[in-house]
Amino acid sequence: MKKIVVAIILTLTISVGFGQNKAAEKMTIANTKEMVKALSLESDLESKIYDINLEKNTALLANKAKEQSEEEMIINRKGIYKTAQHKFREVLGKDKLKEWNVYKNAQSASKKNK
Repeated sequence: MKKIVVAIILTLTISVGFGQNKAAEKMTIANTKEMVKALSLESDLESKIYDINLEKNTALLANKAKEQSEEEMIINRKGIYKTAQHKFREVLGKDKLKEWNVYKNAQSASKKNK
C-alpha cells in the first residue's frame, strides 16, 4: 500500500513538473518572437533572448506554484523581472532595452484604454 501511495505522489509530481516546463516553453517562444519582431533582432541574439526568457518564465511559474503569501509572491516576481532585465541589458544593450520597455508600456497602455 505504501508503495502505491508513493508511486501516485511521484507520478503527480512529475506530471506537474512537465506541465510547467511545457507552459514555460510556450510562453518563452511567444515572448522571444515578439521581442525579435518588435526590436528587429538578428538571429544570433534570438537564442540568447530565448534562454533568458525561458529562465524567467520557468522561475515565474515556479513562483506561482509555490505556497506563499500574495505579498511574498509579488516580491519574488519583481526580483525575477529585475534579474531578467539585467540580463536583457547585457545582451541587447541599453538602447534596445529602452526601446523594448517603451514598446511594452505602449502595449499595456492600449490594453488599459480598451
